[in-house]
Amino acid sequence: MKRIIAMIAALAMVLCLAGCNKDGDKDNNNEDSLPVNATQVALQSENFSFDLGEATYIFQRYFIDFYNENYQYISYYGIDIEKSLKEQDYTKDVTWFEYFVDQAETYMNELLVFCEAAKAKGLSLGEEDNAEIDAIIKEFEDEAEGNGYKSVNALVSEMYGDIVTIDDVRSFVEKEKLAFKYYNALVEGYTFTEEEEDAYLSENPDEFYYVDYVYYIFDEDNDRDAKYNAQELKETADSDAFYAYIEDYEVNVRKLDEEKRVGAKESKYVIKDGEVGAWAFSAEIGDKYVDENGKDGIYAVYMLLSKPAIQEYNVRDIRYICLTKETYQTNEKTKAKAEKILAEWDETEKTSEDFGKLAEVYSEDEKSKANGGLYQNVDMSNSILSDEGMKWLFEEGQVGDVKLLKGEGIYYILYIDNIGKAQWRVAADNAMGEKLYAEDSEKMVEAHKVEVFDKVLKKIDK
Repeated sequence: MKRIIAMIAALAMVLCLAGCNKDGDKDNNNEDSLPVNATQVALQSENFSFDLGEATYIFQRYFIDFYNENYQYISYYGIDIEKSLKEQDYTKDVTWFEYFVDQAETYMNELLVFCEAAKAKGLSLGEEDNAEIDAIIKEFEDEAEGNGYKSVNALVSEMYGDIVTIDDVRSFVEKEKLAFKYYNALVEGYTFTEEEEDAYLSENPDEFYYVDYVYYIFDEDNDRDAKYNAQELKETADSDAFYAYIEDYEVNVRKLDEEKRVGAKESKYVIKDGEVGAWAFSAEIGDKYVDENGKDGIYAVYMLLSKPAIQEYNVRDIRYICLTKETYQTNEKTKAKAEKILAEWDETEKTSEDFGKLAEVYSEDEKSKANGGLYQNVDMSNSILSDEGMKWLFEEGQVGDVKLLKGEGIYYILYIDNIGKAQWRVAADNAMGEKLYAEDSEKMVEAHKVEVFDKVLKKIDK
């Protein structure tokens, strides 16, 4: 079942469109007087539509995703899964039902706009697309058969609601697939020359220049002399004295146990923002600055480590196999499984595709598993990898290299797929691409109107 959800989730991404043509009072065959009927139209554009069965399916998908991500804290959200979401408040004026309906409605609206744009460009699903959809449907069929359901529809109804059938799932995924086929074709067309990247950098320097600094915070809640000590730290002679002062303060003034000492904290790739940013971009290396919040009694002392610079290092494309201790019970068993996968890797031709196939089979990282463990344009701000992994990736490893590494509660196998362009150029491409995408999205929303039948959406049973 997890694989079904993962395969479906792999299709979903944010299109970031805005606006729709709502018509809550639209008659739609006087739907308010009709009984619940899965074929009632919930949203429609000129050539495509979503009916109530499909709307219920995506509503439940949003709720399932939310629940899976937050199940340990679900009671803190005030959600009782034994009760109707229509009776539970998200905010004072919005129920949880309305919250998830809004999520589903926005997504369906976006999909219909992209489907219309695809049709206008003569784009349709091909054999490979249909094969991927067939694979998703087969996952449901195999799951139903393997767990003793009378039919695949019995499984789907249990998962998503009584009125949802496997035909609703297929119909929805077909439109979703077509929408993303057009989306991918659109954004892949956003390519830029080095001259365009250079020009964008010149016009928008604050987006690309960064500094590094360290800082330490004094708080009057635990130190009544916080302001005085902050000023003393600011007046230390050099970086060695800066670090030495903090160590002495924590050991001899605060008398903190070793596990409670925090030391100076380093911040890398800080943009020019606020008073601290303004200071950092005009200071010299080793200069210090006190950011005072006298109202709250907090005093932060900063020391500049680097002058403003763009990130010239090259980004990486990686493939990633993640194994969790939760699955294999102990670190030793998790590492042993990783080593077995590496032995299996040694029996291949050691291509990117070979590693991707292993990721699809073994990786527990649901975000990349269906795509062969691929992450593109990974930069030094990446939070997936451990410090050891980042060091190996950017300082030691070469294209085609593989490394087994340990993280927090995981072991992971890292494969370097490609070394890309300079980080700042990737950032410039993304910024220019986002601008073009926003312009194209606005044109598509204007060209392809979508009607939303709120009375039908309210019939979703949850």
